[in-house]
Amino acid sequence: STVEAANASVASLVWAPFDLLSSAWLRCGVVRTTDTREGLAKLVLVLAMHHIAGDEWSVNILRREVTMLMQSSIRKTGVDSCHPEEMARSLPALAMQYGDFASWQSEWLPRVMGTQLAYWHGVLGEGGPAALDLPTDFVRPNVHSFRGASVAFEVSASDTRDVIELCNGVGATMYMALLAAFGTVLGRNSRQESVCIGSPYAGRDEASTRDLVGYFVNVLSL
Repeated sequence: STVEAANASVASLVWAPFDLLSSAWLRCGVVRTTDTREGLAKLVLVLAMHHIAGDEWSVNILRREVTMLMQSSIRKTGVDSCHPEEMARSLPALAMQYGDFASWQSEWLPRVMGTQLAYWHGVLGEGGPAALDLPTDFVRPNVHSFRGASVAFEVSASDTRDVIELCNGVGATMYMALLAAFGTVLGRNSRQESVCIGSPYAGRDEASTRDLVGYFVNVLSL
């Protein structure tokens, strides 16, 4: 198909709804496109995964392993080299499966849920940080929505080097420095001494979970 038609096919694969009652939470497709100017045919592999089945870390794992399988199949020849079991042997062995992690978590979570909830109720309950009163041009709506916009800007190379040097001097990461700056801006503009920032957490504390495709991410209140 043409590039325009190929883009439409990719969009249909990506945006089609998932049936969460089934196990098909990862959708795959191959779109063939032809560049009429160069007369070259290209194949586009599309992987669409529902967030319930994996996080951004999982996407990087899939990208890495698909690349490894393609490189392995290119080096080999013959029908056997394309057999799923033969191709799977070229991937690193897993110490555990996501089902093992889910089983462990289902046993561990009920034991700690009461203590965890009590802690966060104490931190975020009465006296906790209120919703930020930011000086915006519109009144905060009563019902939360996802209508909004983004503003892109660039930080100069010299400023970036200064931040890296600062982080290295105090043993902090770039994320920690930028988070501190973000919190300072929020606190100054809202005139609040305490602000609450939600930050994603990878949730892969054990080395055995580093190569697993699954939903591990959690959002922490900082």
